[in-house]
Amino acid sequence: MMRSESLNDGDQPNIRNVWVHNFEEELEKMSALIDEFPYLAMDTEFPGVVVEEIQAQNEQHREYHRIKANVDILKII
Repeated sequence: MMRSESLNDGDQPNIRNVWVHNFEEELEKMSALIDEFPYLAMDTEFPGVVVEEIQAQNEQHREYHRIKANVDILKII
């Protein structure tokens, strides 16, 4: 969505499907918009859980480090 395609009142945001084959092209489009629209939202998914047990100070730390360990190991879908 370039400047000429900017949102008008009541318009919905432009949702783009970005894959390996169009990543560079979509990245260029996002880069061109960053000065005008300083926020970018991305939805990503990971294929599962491989790290189950993490030693941590408390439940919040344990859950954070378990999720982080899985994100660090797995490739984004």
